[in-house]
Amino acid sequence: MQLIRNFVEADTAGGTQMGVEQLVSAMDEAATQDIRMVELWPILRKALGTPSDPRLQEAIAELDSWYAAGGHRRDLSNLSIAEPGVYEHNEAITIMDAWWPRLLEAEFRPALGDDAFGALRGMLEFGAPEPGSQPAAPDFADGWYGYVSKDLRGVLAGSGEEASPSAPYSQRYCGGGSLSACRAALQGSLLEALAVTPAEIYGHGECAEDPQASCFDLNRFVSASGHLGPAVPVPETGRRSNRWWS
Repeated sequence: MQLIRNFVEADTAGGTQMGVEQLVSAMDEAATQDIRMVELWPILRKALGTPSDPRLQEAIAELDSWYAAGGHRRDLSNLSIAEPGVYEHNEAITIMDAWWPRLLEAEFRPALGDDAFGALRGMLEFGAPEPGSQPAAPDFADGWYGYVSKDLRGVLAGSGEEASPSAPYSQRYCGGGSLSACRAALQGSLLEALAVTPAEIYGHGECAEDPQASCFDLNRFVSASGHLGPAVPVPETGRRSNRWWS
């Protein structure tokens, strides 16, 4: 909804009426966007600073280009819904997918400690796509996206580079609250991500022979069947329900 809202607010700015076709377009455009790029990259970009390592400079340039193009995970030149094609800004997408779990480790694990970090991840996974997992289309519905945003805004606010977030956390996690330490941790995690191969991220299951993001994200049909069982007896509360038994 957040990504759809961005398009709706842009199209209705100044009291402009939004047509049905514009609303459909807003939903269609948002459906292919990566929330990490659209919502988090400006904050991440500021937190990264200006690294001197040319490898990091090149990676940031790739991510900047992807952000400027809308942060989509799509291939507009591919006309077949059965074939993955190759994403536009594929290099940047691969960088982000490799970086995301390493970014979270660098930002939160030192301050939380191994036990708390593992427990938190047990309650809420980092967010799709999960490198090393079986291919599945990411929906970006759940994940640590808000954690990253609020924490980094807090760290940046401590150095006067960003407004303080509302209801800030009780502590700043990245770099222990030090922007320079946080910046070093983020740059180090990004540099580590650049050594990860597409095969390590995507080369599993049906994408073992085609290790790339577009294959990993492909919608896949699942065959299923069901049998309508008898109605469950009505309890004294008067509620009634039917259940599907497979």
